[in-house]
Order: sequence, then C-alpha cells, then structure tokens
Amino acid sequence: MSVPELLEEAKVKEEKLRNLLTSLNLDAIVLTRRRNVSWLTCGGEYHILHSTDESVVALVITKEEKLLFTTNNEIDRILDEEPISQLGYRTVVHKWYEKSPLDAALEYLKGVSSIGTDVPVPGCTCIEPHLRELRLVLTTYEVGRLKELGATSAKLLSSVLRDLRRGTTEQELASELLHEFARYGIRLPVILIAADDRAFKYRHPLPKDRKINEHVIVSIAAEKWGLHVTLTRLVHFGSLPAELRKRYEAVAKVDATYLSMTRPGTKACDALRRGIEVFSSLGYPDEWERHTQGGWISYLPREIVIDLRTERCFGEYEAVSWNPTITGTKVEDTFIVTSEGLINVTYDSEWPMLTVEINGYRFERPDILVR
Repeated sequence: MSVPELLEEAKVKEEKLRNLLTSLNLDAIVLTRRRNVSWLTCGGEYHILHSTDESVVALVITKEEKLLFTTNNEIDRILDEEPISQLGYRTVVHKWYEKSPLDAALEYLKGVSSIGTDVPVPGCTCIEPHLRELRLVLTTYEVGRLKELGATSAKLLSSVLRDLRRGTTEQELASELLHEFARYGIRLPVILIAADDRAFKYRHPLPKDRKINEHVIVSIAAEKWGLHVTLTRLVHFGSLPAELRKRYEAVAKVDATYLSMTRPGTKACDALRRGIEVFSSLGYPDEWERHTQGGWISYLPREIVIDLRTERCFGEYEAVSWNPTITGTKVEDTFIVTSEGLINVTYDSEWPMLTVEINGYRFERPDILVR
C-alpha cells in the first residue's frame, strides 16, 4: 500500500470518526481494541497477544487532535514498523509500569466532559455498536486487501488438503495449516477440523489427536491487516456414500439460497427465513437450529451473527460469510456485497465445484474433494 493510498484511506476513516463525535455529541473518542485500532490505522498491528482483542496502544481522536498513547517497551517497534508518524499521530509514551495506555489517555482527557470508548469505562460512553457499523462498510483499499487475503487463503487451504494423506491426525493437519499460512503473514484465529465420526457429531470441532481415515471437514478463519475471511472445505477418501452426496447437495442449495438473498437492501432475517424454508423443503427441517448460519465479517470473524431478530439490511461493500451445515457437511466462503452482485473472495478455480442454480442465480460452490 503506497503512502498516498494510506493517507487517503486514513482520512476517510478519521472523517467518519469526527462525524461520529458530532452526531453523538462527544468531545473525544478513545480506541483500544485491536479491531478498531487496526481499522483506523488501515491494517496496522498494535498488539502482542493473538488470543485477545487488546492492543498495546490507545488512540485518541478529537476534533482538533489525534494521539497515540503507549508504553516505552512498545514505542520503538511502532515507530520503526508501523506508519503511525506518516498518519500524523502525536505519540505520548510512559513507562510500562506506570499505567495502561487507556489510563494514560483518560488522564490526558481529564476535564473533557464527554468521551466515547470502545470498552466499558465508568463515566464514558461505550460506542462500540457505532464503531462496528463503520467497520462493516469497506473502503476501496479494504476491498483490495480482503480480495488478496481471500485468494491467498483459498489457495493455501486447497494446497494443503490436496496433499492430505489418510492417517494424518487432525492436529498434524492443523500444524501444517498454521505453518503454511504463517509463511504469508496470515494468522488462523480459528481452525476447526473434524475427522470421520467427529464430523457427524460436532459443529465446532477443535483439532484432536484423531487420525483422518475417510471424511474430514476443515473450517478456518484467516486474518491479516486486521481483516478476516472464513471458509470451509471437505475431503473424502474413497467412494462417496450416496447419503453424504445428498446432504452436501442439499446444504449447498441452502447456501445458494442465502447468497441469492444477500443483496443491498435485503434484511438479513428475511434471507435466513428463506434458507430455513429450503432446509424444510429438502427434508432437513431442524438442521438450521443446530448451528449458526453465518453473518457479517470484517475486523472480527463474525461482526454480527445473523438470527431471526437481525433486522439489519445488507449494504454495498460489506463482507458476509454464510456457513450452513447438515450433519456431516458444511459450505462456507466469504463474499463482498455489491449492487452488481456478490464477489467470492475465497473462490479457488482449481478446487472441484458444484453448480447450484436458484432464484434465477447461478452459483459455483466448493464441492467435496474425493480422493
């Protein structure tokens, strides 16, 4: 990403935050969550732990200023490797043992009457729901980054699964995925692998020391620049049972139904209801209740999980990932919503595909790789 592009994207986001200051009658906004810090800094990395949403900085935005608060043991790397200076932030540094970046920011803002934060803080207004709405609408450059992340993730997952051999354990497969993705600077905050009977028992199967003999479902969330994609692929060794083929074609039809409804202005709950109707018409009326069906995705693997109460409409340049399941099967990719149609960012032309036509739309969905 060039410096002019970085500055252009940052300007758009800072303007959105300052508009939020005005609309919510706030004097300052303080951001400390990874999701928001990465969003505002256009893909910057300001964290230590991969397992939490905490960053090591606090970003302060007012109508006149933008500041970064951090500790003395973090500032050198930040200045050397993150474009914070180019973005025009004034840095405020304190000793690591003195206070947290959030406390330092609030101390600086002492006397300011109205402060918005992305975590609950006494005396402040938590504005995380408003920030989520900002994160959901992708900029042109975020669309480009998501496409790159999706394409790379799909190809890496496909490559590893094509080389998969019977007798490999779920944990061994997980380690191969972690290794391959790390080579491209991509993290995997979610790795779900279910071999054989586990694929028919669990919807969220953490990898175990179980050998893969016939059937395996692999679901991942991949993250880079703070952005996420999610995708699922299935591999079967030997002849594919007719019942499994029937279930997979059914779940792919449900998935295609959801996708056909994922258009700007359509309520998410209406899309879900249509999918539930298809589940029932295909002879699987209860399967939708056994697992979440999908939701919006950007700086979290699921920003919003769609259920029957989700009145929010899909919007242009928002990313959505549906993940319907029928016992032993699952279909999942990540799409960008546009007025011209959906963009499948995790599409891999070399993976076997299943063509599904529904509601006048034609979708290429990943098929089971039979080995």
